[in-house]
Amino acid sequence: MILIDAIIDPFLGGVWAFNKFLIRTTLIRRERWPSWEDALHSFKFSHTFSAWHPNVLRLYVNYGPHEDESGRVRLKMPVIHEVLAYANPRASRKARREHRVAVDCPRETPS
Repeated sequence: MILIDAIIDPFLGGVWAFNKFLIRTTLIRRERWPSWEDALHSFKFSHTFSAWHPNVLRLYVNYGPHEDESGRVRLKMPVIHEVLAYANPRASRKARREHRVAVDCPRETPS
């Protein structure tokens, strides 16, 4: 299964203004939670993620975060890397082609 977090990227002037908005909001977004259930709860009530179909949201929570060495749940892609993708979308596409990241097996989704 392949999940894609779609970002439209024509790199036009109007899009750059929107990308600056994405950069600002991404920098203040939460990237770690005490538990899987807290992560799912946080996404369910997020302005962006609450619009997602519940099954898609569960898949995102299954594949997007991981448990770090302290036992907390953290996004696999650090916020700063996401910001860099918004700041330079063309370089980001090239980097994604050159540096494929292996996706691990899913874990059970909290109810």
